[in-house]
Amino acid sequence: MPISTRFHAILAIPLVLAIAGCGGGDETPLVTSTATYPLSVIVENVVKETVSGQFRITGTASSSGQSVAITGSGTHSTSSSASTFENASATKKTSTVTGTITVAGTSVPYGGSSASYFGANSSPLGSQADGEYCVVTNQTAVPAAAKVGDTNTWFNGPCYTSSSKVTSAGSLSVSYVLEADSDSTAILKLVNKRTMQNGQTNTSVSSARVTSLGAYSRIRETASMTINGILMNLELTFL
Repeated sequence: MPISTRFHAILAIPLVLAIAGCGGGDETPLVTSTATYPLSVIVENVVKETVSGQFRITGTASSSGQSVAITGSGTHSTSSSASTFENASATKKTSTVTGTITVAGTSVPYGGSSASYFGANSSPLGSQADGEYCVVTNQTAVPAAAKVGDTNTWFNGPCYTSSSKVTSAGSLSVSYVLEADSDSTAILKLVNKRTMQNGQTNTSVSSARVTSLGAYSRIRETASMTINGILMNLELTFL
């Protein structure tokens, strides 16, 4: 089966990436700021906010020596509400994406949603999407005063196919790193590693520009994943 045909077939799987906010990138030379950045405040603001916007998609899909270009666009929205997770009070952060992807001249609509749950002080509790239920079992509080170069594992835990937690579906690990940008801003990257039950790891990296006052704007998200034998490298740029 040609790669384009197989890729179209797997688009029934929701393309759900944890996306929120808006922003844009540039090619200005990087400067290492000496300021401190309140990551704990930034996380709390992200958890509570309600936003919507647009993004564009570029990338490639590769299999069996074949490679085709991927383009597309879509809209994203996030909202927060009171909820529970694992019998504990939680803030539920719902992210929804819809749009169109074009592969080898054929456009295919897609859409999906996911939910992340946070407890007191916006500490992560877990997440849920179609066929996936992940529970945070270890975490390290993000710092109130981080500097460029700081990095650490934020949280990790096991994943299951449903909230009954009967069938294992691998694990999830999220880390952060603060990188140079300008004399007054830094780039916060969240690295999401989803290890499947078969040992395969899918990775996505979310990049946002942050300030010492706790403001942030999402720039892009990149993802590398293999589904049904097709390696997809995607970049979502927020407009």
